[in-house]
This record gives sequence, structure tokens and C-alpha cells, in this order.
Amino acid sequence: MTDQRSESFRSVYTRLVLSSLVMILIGIGFTATAEAATYRVTFDATWSEETHPEGFPGNPHSSALIGGTHNSDVAFWEVGELASLGIKRMAELGSQTPLDEEVEAAIAAGTAEFVVRGEVNPDSPSTTSFSFEISQDFSLVTLVSMVAPSPDWFVGVSGIDLWEGDAW
Repeated sequence: MTDQRSESFRSVYTRLVLSSLVMILIGIGFTATAEAATYRVTFDATWSEETHPEGFPGNPHSSALIGGTHNSDVAFWEVGELASLGIKRMAELGSQTPLDEEVEAAIAAGTAEFVVRGEVNPDSPSTTSFSFEISQDFSLVTLVSMVAPSPDWFVGVSGIDLWEGDAW
């Protein structure tokens, strides 16, 4: 990627991260013990011609959510940093591979616990929900989804810590 394209990508990417709540509302509910919790995520894509009347594209959609639960020794993406091949393929193609393989490698290295996958959220606006497990030792969650029809937009969270102090 050229420096000019990298800067353009970072600019668009930063705007998407900062404005992602306009497009997606993520509701989280959970059940928990002291050691682990099960969270239910609702991915609500609200992006529509009504919410963005100027320049709204044809065929707006997103990919299935993909990510993992992990500790602070690994990050799967960070604002302002170069994307891994897994993030690149997810953002450009909506592919879960090789991001799922990157999480699996972190699991093998002892820095992640679970690959987290959601259902395809084919159209916008639409909603999908899924559950995932998380433990105190791997209390961070990273989730991402492609935003199409752009060739490289995505939204997500990176390393959100769900265990704060002594509670979920």
C-alpha cells in the first residue's frame, strides 16, 4: 500500500471507527459466575438511506462478526496501526479467514481463549444476535465486521475489557 493510500485508508478508517455507533448499535446482555461469563451481542445495523440520505450506496451490507477473547498480550487490530492480513481480508472481502487463524494462533500461544463468530448480517438495516463465552484470564474481546460495498471499510471493537475490578 502506498503512503498516500495508507493515509487515505487511515482517514476513512478513523472516521468509520468514530462514527460506527451511528451505523451499528451493539447491545450486550450476560450471565456470569466469578470466573466466566456468557455475553449475548446484538449487532443492529441501522445504516440506511434515512440515516444517511446523501450518497447512500446501493447494496449496503456487512459481514458476519469475527474476533476472539484474549488477554492484553495480543491485539488483533488497533487504530492507527497497520492491519494484519486477517483484518485486511475481512475488511476487503468479508472473509473470516485468515483472521480466525490469527486468533487460533493466539490460542495456541496462550494469549487468547476463543474464536468468536456471529451470523451473517446480510442487509442494512438488519439485526443479528449471538452469544460467546469469556473468562477472567482472557477478559478482552475483539469483534469486527466488513461494511460494504466499500473495498476496505469495517467497524468493530478492539480489546474491550469486560472484567473490571472484580465484576463483569
